[in-house]
Amino acid sequence: MTGLDTSTPPVQSVGVIDAETSTWLQNVPNVRGKNPAAFAETNHTFTIVQLNAAIVANPATDNSTCTLFGFRGTGCIAVFRHATKAEDDDGEDEK
Repeated sequence: MTGLDTSTPPVQSVGVIDAETSTWLQNVPNVRGKNPAAFAETNHTFTIVQLNAAIVANPATDNSTCTLFGFRGTGCIAVFRHATKAEDDDGEDEK
């Protein structure tokens, strides 16, 4: 699901929910992302990040998730993966 995060400042986020227990795990910022779709077999969630004409005309105003990966003024499909605790204990930071 996507919606406004209650953190400060509020940003649009993807909620991570454990499908087996229906327990909320965390919110992940996903500015301008919408229509999430999850693929349980790989633990990936996909969202389309759409920009309006004003942002396309002036890419300097693009604050979307895509800009974190060098895509400014184009939109993208954002892919999220929730690592389990065991996977995250390798000492590496994940984006």
